[in-house]
Amino acid sequence: MKVAISFSGRNSAAFAAFGMLLMVIIRWNQLVGLEDISAWAEISGWGLLAVGLYLGGDMETRFRAMMERLFRREVVCGLEESPSMFLSSMEDFARKLGRIGAITFPIVLWLTYLTVARPVPGTTGVAGSFGEFFGIKVALETTGAFLVGRHAGQMVGYGLVGYRFERRRVRLRVIPGYPDGAGGLRIVGDFFFFQAGLVMLPLGFFAFWLAMPVALSGRPQPEVPPANSSGLISQISGSITFTAPVKAPDDGGISGNGNSALLNWFHRWRNYFALFLLVMLAIEVVAFVVPMGFFHKEMSRNADQAAAEADFVGREISALELKIAKVPTNSERQEMEGKREQLITVFETLEALPRWPVDSGIRRRFTLGNGIILVVPLLSKIPVIESAIGGIFK
Repeated sequence: MKVAISFSGRNSAAFAAFGMLLMVIIRWNQLVGLEDISAWAEISGWGLLAVGLYLGGDMETRFRAMMERLFRREVVCGLEESPSMFLSSMEDFARKLGRIGAITFPIVLWLTYLTVARPVPGTTGVAGSFGEFFGIKVALETTGAFLVGRHAGQMVGYGLVGYRFERRRVRLRVIPGYPDGAGGLRIVGDFFFFQAGLVMLPLGFFAFWLAMPVALSGRPQPEVPPANSSGLISQISGSITFTAPVKAPDDGGISGNGNSALLNWFHRWRNYFALFLLVMLAIEVVAFVVPMGFFHKEMSRNADQAAAEADFVGREISALELKIAKVPTNSERQEMEGKREQLITVFETLEALPRWPVDSGIRRRFTLGNGIILVVPLLSKIPVIESAIGGIFK
């Protein structure tokens, strides 16, 4: 009997944890002896991958639950097809983008290695080190890229739910006074903020490893063997070495006698890390900002209609106040005051109709998190922080 292996949920996270453990074994000397700080970048990447795959393993279930609750609350109006048919087509669309991502990310990985890590013959490798297991490393990273690409594609697909609503001329109805504080749409904000949190993991990784070597580039580095004018053969470890150009026009000062293992690694990868950072930002925009924009637009339309209705209620309250002042009997006055209190409640509810499916706290956390991620590479050039980071590895 054949048993299908699923690369979803805990299986994906278990694979990433296995990859991290295997790379810890392979790179043990570099990790413990700090001989090659880039090994820590590799291990931290696998660790974040395991966390991200574990958290995102039930993403499809979360999306389905969110959509089903929206349909039960009857906030989706004008859908000509049945909710189950729309949800099925939405999931097929997300899976299609997931398959595209699962193919694209490994291809990008291989193209990056072909560009950045040009293998040349070497015979001075150390047994059991990174270079000797280069094939295993690339095979593991290819599988990891497959999993990341699939999740990224699905997140993009889910983020385009508003686009698919608009194509079907679907409108949203915000429920005044709904106890979730977001007109029945808080579950939408929770889901897409969850997606944004997943994307923040690789964003933080690329931002940090862009920042730290920049801070280290200003401190004195150990002497290195002489190099020719076109490039330096830099031993990474094991039986595979890589060519790392020096004295390039854009080397940012990382040249000459400052070619440590970390700086050579950074010199090869920094442009690609910056590119990957931008790609992750673009995915986050589609996975969080774009759907938030759609729901904000629909909720604002509801809020504007509610504000117009509140104006009529406000005028009715004002007219009732004048009538109460002229009522001669207490019983009649009490009845009219009760009606006034009811109208005031309606007025306040209509005026307070939310315009976002998330509260202000979530918006602040999203802005703060992304702000920190984008500022980290700049902070590394502040002299005090630069000296502190550099002192760690002296």
